[in-house]
Amino acid sequence: MSKEEIEILDKETITFNHNVEIQKWLFPKNNFEYHIYLKSGVVFTSCLSLELENVSGTIYIHSLKNSVCKLNLGIKFQENNNLSIINIQSEDNVLSNIKIKVMQADTGTTLLKTLGIIEENTHNNEFLEEIKVLNISDTQITCLPELIVKSDDVIANHNVTVRHISEEELFYLESKGLSEREAKKLIIEGFIKV
Repeated sequence: MSKEEIEILDKETITFNHNVEIQKWLFPKNNFEYHIYLKSGVVFTSCLSLELENVSGTIYIHSLKNSVCKLNLGIKFQENNNLSIINIQSEDNVLSNIKIKVMQADTGTTLLKTLGIIEENTHNNEFLEEIKVLNISDTQITCLPELIVKSDDVIANHNVTVRHISEEELFYLESKGLSEREAKKLIIEGFIKV
């Protein structure tokens, strides 16, 4: 499996014909549209912690026959963001496993849209999506997960969990000698790390 960096430009298309692990994504701040094509049999893996500020755009992942997409992202958003991740399964025997953990810094709002599309006449496909949100302040994060399933031969599941830093977590870490500020920072870093 090759290890690569990808830079998301304004409008870009990249096709992977081989197994790949993405170790770094570079995002532009302006509106962008990025298409990733996973050819037949390709395993695409990305396990990253990101800090994004004033990002607006869409990432499309086109999963073709026998491909695997494993996307595991921890994202700390700052300021105002609008990010869409769309995974399209258009052929048979496709697995998409998408895990995203997000939090918003002290200011701004974020809209995170995720869409899984399983096209009709596809067979033996799996689409699993899990989004976890850590709410640490009065900022706003809106998550809109959506599934469009046009096939009967599919396993599809998605969920969103929203949580706050609990008093019990803070109490425990403060009892170990950490200040409240240090305890919150440790919880946030542990949540975002993938």
